[in-house]
Amino acid sequence: MSFFRLIFFVAALACSVAWADSKTPPISLEVVAREGVLHMRLTNTSDRRISIYKGSLPWAHGILGIHLDAFAGYHAPRELEQIMIPAHDYNVIELEPQQSIDGSKKLATFFPEFATYFKKEPIMIFWRHRPVTEEPPDLPMLHGLVVLLP
Repeated sequence: MSFFRLIFFVAALACSVAWADSKTPPISLEVVAREGVLHMRLTNTSDRRISIYKGSLPWAHGILGIHLDAFAGYHAPRELEQIMIPAHDYNVIELEPQQSIDGSKKLATFFPEFATYFKKEPIMIFWRHRPVTEEPPDLPMLHGLVVLLP
């Protein structure tokens, strides 16, 4: 994948974040990368309580957590192999209106090659996440990109 294709892909992702009916989404997810760790803050931006399965929080392990794709380098990015750690937690956490919760995810745990490339090349992490709730309506899919520089 060329660098320009990658930039186009990022632009397309950014445009797809809009939620149905152009309303403000009921949740937001801030993702910041520091020292090989993704630090995340999930916020209930709605005016009602939201019940989310703990296993679908962005920092949870397993298929319900955040989905990550990592690429190393600028000119000819290489996709880093990801391992999945199966885990499920169907306990529920309640987020009151405007309440935030924080968590983190160490990238080397999920990308064995991360340490090799992190010292030499920039790494781009594309993320997407949709928390799973106990009751409808479904929450929107959130997308983003973070870049870690050596």
